[in-house]
Amino acid sequence: MSTVSEEKINQIINKADIVEIISSYIKLSKKGRNYWAVCPFHEDSNPSMSISPDKKIYKCFSCGASGNIIKFIENFEKLDFLSTLKKLALITGIDLSELKNETKTSKYNEKEQKIFEINNVAMNFYQMVLNSKFGSDAKHYLENRNIKKEELIFWGIGFASKEVKLYEKLIEKGFNLKEIEEAGLISIKEEKIYDFFFDRIIFPIMNEDGKVIGFSARTVNDIKPKYINSRENLVFKKSDLAYNVQNIQQEVNFKKTIIVLEGFMDVISMYKAGIKNTIAIMGTSLSDYHIKLFKRFKAHIKLFLDGDNAGIEATIKASKKIIANNISLSIIDNQTNMDPDELISNNDLNSVLTMIEESVYPLHFIAKKTYQYVRNEDPYSLDEYLDRIFSILIFIKSDVEKSQTLQKISEITKIDILEIKKYFENYSNKSNGQNQVLSDKRFENIKKSKLSNKELEAYQRAEQRVFLSLLKSDNFIDQVEENIENFNSPKTKMLVKSIIEEYKKGTYQGSDFNLISHILENKGLKINDLIFNLTEDKFLNILEMSGTEMDDSLRKMKIYQLEKEKDIYFKKISDAKSYIEQKTYLELVDKYTRKINLLKNKN
Repeated sequence: MSTVSEEKINQIINKADIVEIISSYIKLSKKGRNYWAVCPFHEDSNPSMSISPDKKIYKCFSCGASGNIIKFIENFEKLDFLSTLKKLALITGIDLSELKNETKTSKYNEKEQKIFEINNVAMNFYQMVLNSKFGSDAKHYLENRNIKKEELIFWGIGFASKEVKLYEKLIEKGFNLKEIEEAGLISIKEEKIYDFFFDRIIFPIMNEDGKVIGFSARTVNDIKPKYINSRENLVFKKSDLAYNVQNIQQEVNFKKTIIVLEGFMDVISMYKAGIKNTIAIMGTSLSDYHIKLFKRFKAHIKLFLDGDNAGIEATIKASKKIIANNISLSIIDNQTNMDPDELISNNDLNSVLTMIEESVYPLHFIAKKTYQYVRNEDPYSLDEYLDRIFSILIFIKSDVEKSQTLQKISEITKIDILEIKKYFENYSNKSNGQNQVLSDKRFENIKKSKLSNKELEAYQRAEQRVFLSLLKSDNFIDQVEENIENFNSPKTKMLVKSIIEEYKKGTYQGSDFNLISHILENKGLKINDLIFNLTEDKFLNILEMSGTEMDDSLRKMKIYQLEKEKDIYFKKISDAKSYIEQKTYLELVDKYTRKINLLKNKN
C-alpha cells in the first residue's frame, strides 16, 4: 500500500489555511489572535473551541477535542487518514502522485458506475430544460412554491419536457439504448423509444456518496399519479431511499439529531427554514436500510410524519422498528392535517418549531393515539389495543420507562395499574417464545445469505443462455420443458412454451431467427422481450451449448427460484403474530436454504 512521507504531510498541514477550511464547516468569530466556535464534537451552546492560525491547531476547552486540520476533517467528515490527505491536497494544490498507484477496489461495479454517469447527465439535462422556454410553466410553478434559483441549483431540480428528448442527449454523450434502459430512463414499445419522464418537474435522489441513484417526478397539472419515481434497478431500490442523505452527516455532527420526514418537499421547505438535519423516507415504510443508517450516524431520531390517520399508523409502525433496534427516538406530534411543507408554506414555521421542541416519548404517543381509535372508531378491542402497545414495550430495556408507560396506559384507559402490570407480565411471558425465533442463529444466517447483485446477474445470464440454446436447436428440448417453471416471468414461460410447441409441430427446425420471430409475433410474443436487441447476425454467431453448460444453467435457474420462494417465507417471519407461526416460517426457510446449498455445492 502506498504511503505519504512525513515531510509531505507536514507540507500539507503548513500550507492549509486552518481558519478558512474550518470556517467552511462551522461559524467562527475572531477574538484577539485566535478564532472561536461552538464545538461540533459535543453538545455545546457557548463557543468553547479555539482555532489558532499561528499554531495551526484547534482545541475545545470543554470536551478536549484537539488536533491539526487533518484531525478536524477526519473527525468531522468521518473520513480515513488517506481520504483526508487527498481532500487537503486538492485544496492546497500539493501533489500526492505517490498515491496514484494505490490499488483500491471501487465501492460500485461497472454497471452501477454507468447508471450513475447516465443519471448525472440526465440531471444536468433536466436542469437545462427547466431554464429553457420549455420549462417556463414548471419554473412558474416552482416560483409560486417559493423555491428560489439557488435552491433549484442546490437540489438539482429540473424539468422533463415532451418537446426535447433526454435519450437523444444520452446517445449523443456516447451511451447506448441498453444502458439507458437499464438506468430506467426510457421505455421501448413496438420498436419506438420514449423518455420515461415527461411533462414533470424532476427531483434527483442521491445516495450517501452524492451519486444520483434515480429521480422523483411531480406533475404540474392534474395528471395522475401526482408523483412517479424511477423504476427499480441496480442502484435504485424503493426501500433504500433517504432524500437528503448526502448532506446529513455534517448536520448530525452539529445537532446529534435526525428529523425523519415523509416527502422531499418537506425536506426542501424545512431546509429553507434553517432546519437542515432532515431526511425523507419518500412515502415508503421504514426499512432495514433506514435502520442501518440511523445506527451508523448514532443520532437521536425524531419522527415527523403526517398528522392524518395514515401518518399516525406509519409513525407507530416505524416506532416499533426503531425501538426494537435500540435506537433513541422521540415523536413530533403533528396535530394538524398538514405536512411540514404545507405548514411552512402557510407561514406557520413557529408551529413547526414548537412541535419539534416539544417532541414526545414514543410509547406515550402510541398509547394516546391508539386509544383514540379504540374510543372513537373501535377498530379493535381493548385487549388488542394493549397487545399493540405491549408489542413495542417489550423492546424497552429501561424498567423506569416501562413503569412510566404502564402508568400512562392506566391513566388513558382508566384501568387499575395493577391490572395493567399483570396483563403486561402475561404478554411478556407469551412473547418470549417469539424472541427465541428472532434470536435463532439460523435466522441470522439466513439474513446474511441474501442474493448479491453478482449472483442475480449470473442467474439472468443462465436464463438467457438456455433460451438462446432453445432457439438454436431442439437438442435439450426435454430438459428445458422439464424446467419451464424455473423461468422467471410469465411472459418468458409463454415464449419457451410456444417455441417447444413449434418444434413438436414441425413448423420450426431451429437456427432460423426470422422464421421463429415471425411465428412468435403472430402470437403476440417478441424475442426481444427477453433478449434485448437480438438481431439475425448476432443470433447466427451464438455458439451451441454443451450438456454440462446446459445442466449448469438450469441449476442456476432452479437456485434463483428457490431463493425467491425462500424470501417470501423469510419476510413472513417478522410479521408473524405468534411463536408457532414464526417457527413454522423459520423451518420452511431453513428447508429452502438447505436445498439451495445442496444445488450450489453440486458439481
